[in-house]
Amino acid sequence: MSGGQPPNNKKRNASTAGMGPPDQRSTTKRSRLDTALETKLTECKSVLQPDELRVSWEDYDPGSFMKSMQQLSRVINALDLKTVGKYISNGGLAADLFTLDVQGTKLKTGLEDPLMDTDVKRAREIMITYVTRVRACLNALVEQANAKPAPSYFADHNEWRVWQEKSDAILCLRPAKQKGLPIPLMHPAFCTFTRHFYEPLLDEHITKYLSTSKQLCQVMPSAFDSEKARREAFEENFGSLDMKVQSHVEFYILPKVSQVSTIMESGGTTDVVKTINYGGGHLVLILEEFKVESTGDAYMQICRSYEGLCGDAKNESLLKFGNPTFLLCILGVY
Repeated sequence: MSGGQPPNNKKRNASTAGMGPPDQRSTTKRSRLDTALETKLTECKSVLQPDELRVSWEDYDPGSFMKSMQQLSRVINALDLKTVGKYISNGGLAADLFTLDVQGTKLKTGLEDPLMDTDVKRAREIMITYVTRVRACLNALVEQANAKPAPSYFADHNEWRVWQEKSDAILCLRPAKQKGLPIPLMHPAFCTFTRHFYEPLLDEHITKYLSTSKQLCQVMPSAFDSEKARREAFEENFGSLDMKVQSHVEFYILPKVSQVSTIMESGGTTDVVKTINYGGGHLVLILEEFKVESTGDAYMQICRSYEGLCGDAKNESLLKFGNPTFLLCILGVY
């Protein structure tokens, strides 16, 4: 199924699938990212262990290579999950990466000189390889630290407001400056939708839509005890608009998997996903997220779910067409 695992498999592990109460889902997804970050930090510490810094290199040190590496080793080995974020955000890591670049340049100086001693050249090349290895570990640490959280965690305004100030912000008008091209330009489906919205025609379809809207206006203002109750009330009315659309409840969107990167990404469970049969599989048309009064921002949560949907390798062929999808949020009365 495009965009997720079969939704009817009720026996799959709840913590893995992202099911359960929203707060429980957030903690589970968060701990997975923390575990992945801790793994990257451990790898860095392993590379920078004192026994990795060979005493034999000192004889061929062109400057302060050994001193710089020993200092970096002390810094990295003192980090933990609580302090690694500050190390990255306050510029400490950037400064250390710059130092690595300086050391790499020093080590490469003179390597092309045919008169350079063979042992010196070999030692320099080994040290250059070591610097490259350390740099790769630190870069992986940054990438993992910057991996976006799961959609259910992204719903927290204290979380999304930080991520939406970054270079890879979701272009969803939160805040207003994070915007892309006008939606009608992105795909003919949205252009047609917009035109019909502003120029409604009173035909059998419009009559049915208006009737459904009226019924929703009568039902949805009610007080609901849970997201599930709100969802069922909405689907009972809205689901009758198009019987060809297939509805999937608690639909798990797979995390993005890269063939070249080891960075852990977060998947997420969307309350309802509506699909149609397409190309021997399922094409996602609508993502739906339901919230009761104070359980988070459904809009930002579903935007993060859509970002995950676009990152799914199964949907790669659809991205060139814009992967048009309606994001539907049903919120409680605030």
